[in-house]
Amino acid sequence: MKESEAIEVEDNGKKGQVVLYNNKQEAGKLTFFWKERGKFIIDHTEVGKEHGGKGYGKKLIEKIVEYARLKEAKVKPECPFAKAVLEKDDSFHDILDK
Repeated sequence: MKESEAIEVEDNGKKGQVVLYNNKQEAGKLTFFWKERGKFIIDHTEVGKEHGGKGYGKKLIEKIVEYARLKEAKVKPECPFAKAVLEKDDSFHDILDK
């Protein structure tokens, strides 16, 4: 049976999360909060141990980058994983708050 994946962004204007589902079960999550208008901070990224090695962490980062561009926002990654991924990939540098 093929696994199904879905990624959803939830944002209440103060804080939010990106949740990745695998077969309708939560497999990973990235959380963020708005510091000010046009700028948010990524404070945590996690993927369940049973879903490790599937690239879900990177998919969460790609989705938050897409969301930041949509919102014309800058991102400050305080989560070590998010910081490493965002700084390593030059294609993400346009959304980084330096």
